[in-house]
Amino acid sequence: FATAAPKVAQQWGLDRCVLASAALACAGVAIRSAPSVMALFAGSALIGAGVAVNNVLLPALIKRDFATRTGLALGCYTILLNGGAALA
Repeated sequence: FATAAPKVAQQWGLDRCVLASAALACAGVAIRSAPSVMALFAGSALIGAGVAVNNVLLPALIKRDFATRTGLALGCYTILLNGGAALA
């Protein structure tokens, strides 16, 4: 899914694609909480697809929106990403 993200973002727009992939990940979390093995696998696949797309598109979104302070914004993004993983 990550390889298709730039092409989809060109067609849909960067903001819509990031929002759609975040919604896809949230839907995956909801599906994954159902008490069946198939829901576990399907939800995990949706979460993986949403995260893969966002991992590609979020740095581009940050560079676009924070053009004058790209280094600081990407540094904060990386810290928050790693901090969330550490808390989990």
